[in-house]
Amino acid sequence: MSTLKILSDTNCIVRCDFEEVGNIQAGEFYKLQLKKGCYILEFLVEDIVICSMDYTIETNDEEPLLRLNIKEQAEKKIMERLFAFVYSEDGLTIVGCNKSFEGELIVPDGVEHIANSAFEDSKATCIHIPDSVTSIGDEAFCGCSGLTSVTIGNNVTSMGNRAFKNCSDLVSVMIPNSVKSIGDYVFEGCDRLTSVNIPNSVTKIGIGAFLVNQQTPEFLKGKGYNFFGSRGLTYPLYNATLFACMPTLYSKSSYIIPDGIKEICDSAFHGCSTLVSVIIPNSVTKIGDFAFRGCSGLTSIAIPNSVKTIGHGAFASCFRLTFVTIPNSVTSIGEMAFHDCSGLISIVIPNSVTSIGEDAFYGCVNLKEIIIPKGTRAKFEEMLPDQKDKLVVQEQMAKKGTKDRMLFFDTETTGIPLNYKAPSSDTQNWPRLVQLAWILTDKEGNRIHTGNLIVKPNGFVIPVDATKVHGITTQKAKEEGIPLSEVIEQFKADLDMATFIVGHNIEFDKKIVGAEMIRLGMKDEIEKRKSYCTMQSSIDFCKIPSKYGYKYPKLQELYRKLFGENFGDAHNAMSDIEATEKCFWELKKRKLI
Repeated sequence: MSTLKILSDTNCIVRCDFEEVGNIQAGEFYKLQLKKGCYILEFLVEDIVICSMDYTIETNDEEPLLRLNIKEQAEKKIMERLFAFVYSEDGLTIVGCNKSFEGELIVPDGVEHIANSAFEDSKATCIHIPDSVTSIGDEAFCGCSGLTSVTIGNNVTSMGNRAFKNCSDLVSVMIPNSVKSIGDYVFEGCDRLTSVNIPNSVTKIGIGAFLVNQQTPEFLKGKGYNFFGSRGLTYPLYNATLFACMPTLYSKSSYIIPDGIKEICDSAFHGCSTLVSVIIPNSVTKIGDFAFRGCSGLTSIAIPNSVKTIGHGAFASCFRLTFVTIPNSVTSIGEMAFHDCSGLISIVIPNSVTSIGEDAFYGCVNLKEIIIPKGTRAKFEEMLPDQKDKLVVQEQMAKKGTKDRMLFFDTETTGIPLNYKAPSSDTQNWPRLVQLAWILTDKEGNRIHTGNLIVKPNGFVIPVDATKVHGITTQKAKEEGIPLSEVIEQFKADLDMATFIVGHNIEFDKKIVGAEMIRLGMKDEIEKRKSYCTMQSSIDFCKIPSKYGYKYPKLQELYRKLFGENFGDAHNAMSDIEATEKCFWELKKRKLI
């Protein structure tokens, strides 16, 4: 007889030639008496064969030692039996499980990936994902309706689309600092979700990621995240890369996309039919596919000089969009980008554009001109073979009379100047711009574009006396305003397309805007513009007496003289300029201007 000494790292049962011969205690020697010969040895943990081998005893007098390191393998096989985990061939990915299992689910350490739909519709109530896992696939835990909490390991970098969709009892989620990407609709339908942590590492949050009861989850309000209604995106303000809207936005007529957003994702505003205007910050570099498709109320869009790509169908079926200027930063316009924009009359395309997709302007039945830079006709004829007759070189605009446009504008400010006759270059004299509103029309008065922007204060505050006039406080301007440079850039895009500028007391408004241009290091590009002033032109018409003769009529006085009533919301720049516009065309009709 020979004695085989066995040392195991876990408790197990030993079988010899398929017959149980004893119990092995972890860390203690077990002695098995065997005659010379060949045997089949099996070691079992909880009735599961963990290890099986052929073992030969050479002589009767030897005392060999057999070491068993089977603890980790035993734990994995026990979990595999309990949960009926199904692994990939390399054992690194869980691709399926026993969906009838109820209770706490512990994903075995060593697993690196959880495949698409691996635990879909399982009955687990609590899930622990180990640090070895780096990715959670699409719909991995979708429909686990009894799931109440999830712990995600510290090395997961991505959570796939709909990963926890319809986990209706889920109340708590801890997302580790390793996660960079949260897919589309990940927690859609998790209507009991009350606790979630989104770390700074996250750079992408997909559409509808936190679609909870069709509204902003209370637990994330005021914590640096914004949520927008039913399709929706949440995004961390400190590291935002995507923007999408939710159903509450569908009833809004205008929206300011926060500064810092880098990309407007695919279908972000798709179907927001009540949206009339949207302000896009200079941080945005890409407008995704179908981003504004079906925004049938959208009348204007100012694309900032940071956008490089306009996606497929980005503005398709924006029926009321009439005029668009593509900035010099754009290199690519996708297929059907302005498909069926039946109200589109004019579009400006810069030389920076190197590709225009097929049918980009198909269905734009009222498109009269595609304005291009000098020397680029051959290039754009190649990119737009079906639109050759509409290409107009920008330098020829004045000769053709197509640049005979009117830009109406009005300002609200921090106060009045010390000297009304001072030049715009005397920036210490002129108050700061608080609000700028404008309307661009063709020579018949058809509106082409509008803008209405509040300036975010930088280095100044709005005095209480000024607020009493226009109603804009410093706090409101900080919350709703955008940087001065963006305000001027958007205004200048329409200014460059206008032949005449119009205002009521326009010399004041010209100096305000001109001084801000100079503060930005620009030239005063408005000072020498041809202009009409409804105040100066209507002195003799209104005939309002003063001790020095007829006085300058206020806008409200002129409006009342022309139309027999007052206009509402006076001293709001947009209301004022709409009133000015109406007065101008009426004065022109009466041949008084």
